Amino acid sequence: NLVTLPKMDLAYESDLDRNGLFFFLGTKFYEQQFQSPIGYLVQVSSSEWNSTITNEMVLSSVWTLNCGNLVTSSKQNSWISFSLLKNITFMPTRYRIQNGTRIKKDACNYLLRNWNFEASCDGIKWTILSSHKNDTFLDDQPGSYHSWELFNDNNNKNYFSHFRVINTGVDSGGAYFTHFGSLEMWGTVNCGDEYISGKF
Repeated sequence: NLVTLPKMDLAYESDLDRNGLFFFLGTKFYEQQFQSPIGYLVQVSSSEWNSTITNEMVLSSVWTLNCGNLVTSSKQNSWISFSLLKNITFMPTRYRIQNGTRIKKDACNYLLRNWNFEASCDGIKWTILSSHKNDTFLDDQPGSYHSWELFNDNNNKNYFSHFRVINTGVDSGGAYFTHFGSLEMWGTVNCGDEYISGKF
């Protein structure tokens, strides 16, 4: 059966709820058990991956807790991006970052401290949705997570297909790694095209 999926609100309840975009996509619009949507509905890229990154780490980088571990090379303005495929677009109102699985208490973990959360329609021109300066909400506890509300003005209430975390200064270790485990977002999704249920 052809199913037309309209705009749908994915409302935030808590940092660990199952209402976010990537859980929605990973369950094929709530039609199956969660499987990582990376590769068929989401593409994950970076400015340059650290040599330690494996495919399994990338596959676990959306919604899934305590599994992913993404890290770029230590370079200024390094970034990790998440692109929606199949003409899916999204207007975010909140996002969550979780630390990677290799975080060790009382160690130099190169945690995010200065970064922007940005969005784009074409992957070229980016809009800053949230800017963080010396933000310490992500601590050195393994699996630490936090979410931030996005206070968008009327000019930013747009649907985007590309999202990225880009460093704008040093991390907790004085380097320029962009390093975290997983990302989730809440807001309104526009599924766009018609899909064959269960086969898109």
